[in-house]
Amino acid sequence: MAVSTYPVISWWNRSNTQQVTLWDVGQGGTVKAGEESPQFGVLIWNNRGGSEDVSNIVAAELTTRDMDAKDTSPPVAGRWTRVKNDSIGEVVATPVGRNASKAIKSVGKTINENGEFTPNVPPHTSPAGEVSALGVKNDGTKENSLGNLIEVTLTALPEATAPAGVFEYVVQLTYTFT
Repeated sequence: MAVSTYPVISWWNRSNTQQVTLWDVGQGGTVKAGEESPQFGVLIWNNRGGSEDVSNIVAAELTTRDMDAKDTSPPVAGRWTRVKNDSIGEVVATPVGRNASKAIKSVGKTINENGEFTPNVPPHTSPAGEVSALGVKNDGTKENSLGNLIEVTLTALPEATAPAGVFEYVVQLTYTFT
């Protein structure tokens, strides 16, 4: 697939009705040391509702990073954030943070007027690695566009000896594209 445009990444809530720019880990409350936060489901889209094809994302991974990129804060260094890849039916979440990331992908198909498309099924393969999410045009609905989105659940589990305080860090998506 010869597409010359960059992926168009956006994060949406699980119901696909609102774009996500912030994860309030405690969802308005406090997460106590040694206790898991409420679950936060997100859809990571490539080309949501796009009318033209863009590049596929390949070898996608999630991790956490400090705002200053030093990766020494307790949530990042302690790998408090957990990621579960719902798109592939995972039931166990993986800790991510300093020196640890989680590969994520979609296995669903996208249907548009040009046909049905699935990651890692020709013509949507890549010599650079596993296609994580398609960049094909789509109508922006979950039902018709599962190949373009990766559904994940995020939680935080501070260690029992975690220090008190407010910590700001980012959940980072990395990938290559073809």
